[in-house]
Amino acid sequence: MPPLPDLFAASPLLAAALQRVEAGAQPLAAPTDGLDTARYGLPGPETDDEASWRAAFDNASAQLEHQRLRLGTLDLMGRFGANAWRIDNFLLERNIERVKRELEDVRARTEDVNRRRKASQTEAGERLTELESRWTRLVSQNLQLEIANMCVRSSATALTWLSALENELGELSKREGHLKARIEGLSAQAAA
Repeated sequence: MPPLPDLFAASPLLAAALQRVEAGAQPLAAPTDGLDTARYGLPGPETDDEASWRAAFDNASAQLEHQRLRLGTLDLMGRFGANAWRIDNFLLERNIERVKRELEDVRARTEDVNRRRKASQTEAGERLTELESRWTRLVSQNLQLEIANMCVRSSATALTWLSALENELGELSKREGHLKARIEGLSAQAAA
């Protein structure tokens, strides 16, 4: 078996919590760096000397000033807080309406772009179909021309052959005529 991985090696706080749980869920120790509530209390002077009384007086003065400021803040909130809340809600509603208008504008522009794109693509499709049919017609015409050209070449070759055959036939006819005349001449000599 491979060794167990070292869980929470990077976090000593989590590693300590894991060890605590493995040890049987011991209760957490009281935090030493928690919230210090001693300064919110109003203890009396610890001794009868002047420094102790001065520290207690300063603490009481600070807490009294804090309470006075807190009461002033609560009074201001009571007088103006509701209106500030209403104004904030009004501003938020205006922002929501503005964002909704912008959203509708973006949707309208998007729809317009899609409509124009579709029209453009439909037009391009029709143009492509037209060009494809034209290309098919031109290819067909080229094939017809090529076949006609081959026929003309074949006809020209046939005419050349026919002319050569006629010439040869003419020469053979002349030769036949010469041979007949010779045979007649020889027959006339043999008969004489």
